[in-house]
Amino acid sequence: MRRALISLSGHVDSVERVRSQLLRLEPMLTFDLVVGVDGGCKLLSRLNLSADLILGDFDSVVRVSPFESLWPKAKVLTFPAEKDMTDAELAFDYVNETDIDEAIVIGGTGGRLDHALSVLFLAGHFRKAVLVDEQNIIWPFKAPFNREINLDEVAGDYVSLIPMEKTLEGVTLTGFKYPLASAVISPAQTLGVSNELVSKKGTIQVDRGEGLLIFSKD
Repeated sequence: MRRALISLSGHVDSVERVRSQLLRLEPMLTFDLVVGVDGGCKLLSRLNLSADLILGDFDSVVRVSPFESLWPKAKVLTFPAEKDMTDAELAFDYVNETDIDEAIVIGGTGGRLDHALSVLFLAGHFRKAVLVDEQNIIWPFKAPFNREINLDEVAGDYVSLIPMEKTLEGVTLTGFKYPLASAVISPAQTLGVSNELVSKKGTIQVDRGEGLLIFSKD
């Protein structure tokens, strides 16, 4: 599987917690494409990761030149500040046109709520995307959705299912503290929030709908 890392400019307090979360998904922190998006270049630098592509209007950083010097082999794409697409959408579109199978996104959920929500919906329309921050690992999904989870993968996290637009139908959870059988979860319900795996393995099945699978820590 070919993976990209997209680093956005959302607020991050603990780089080490982000690194720890990334290591759960990519133990060697090696990616086939690394994209630093505007202020997200700062986060890459703090993580000691190098960008292959620097992209954005650079309204969140003083100038792009320090990052060009830091990563001289990186391709640079600059855009005007006044445009119809956010820097995040430009990055998703770029990656979507490559042979990347999965995009891991950091810096996408901290800070402004409007930016965070737009990134969640952008990720939901990508072929396969994962959002990572200090407390959460978030997988957008479209049903039919089936996934087996083992206890090591959960690592003490809460497991939640959140509908994105309409209801989630045919939700079946086995191996969890709060099992479900062919349940319906509407966007106005919290039935799928804060579950816990109590067996060595658990299964999640959703027959219809679009949503978010979230592993989260307090």
